[in-house]
Amino acid sequence: MAFGKTAEFVEKYFRKGMRIGGTGRIQTRSYENRNGEKVYVTEIVLEQAEFVESKSDSAPAKKTAKAPQNDSLDGFMDIPDEIGDEELPFS
Repeated sequence: MAFGKTAEFVEKYFRKGMRIGGTGRIQTRSYENRNGEKVYVTEIVLEQAEFVESKSDSAPAKKTAKAPQNDSLDGFMDIPDEIGDEELPFS
């Protein structure tokens, strides 16, 4: 689970199947379902999320040739020119 700005960030930049790094807390709760049975739930509440793989790593494999990978040793990926500063999740 994520709430507020963290939820907005996850919704905008992450897709199903992508690896995500995060910090948060584990919480447990219980409730009674419609059948009167007690149900126990353990949830992870995400407080901060970050990318742990590049976009090309998370994309499904295609039969077409891949673009050359960034061979930079600093571990950071290049931001595409078509992404404006206002679209970045940080300033």
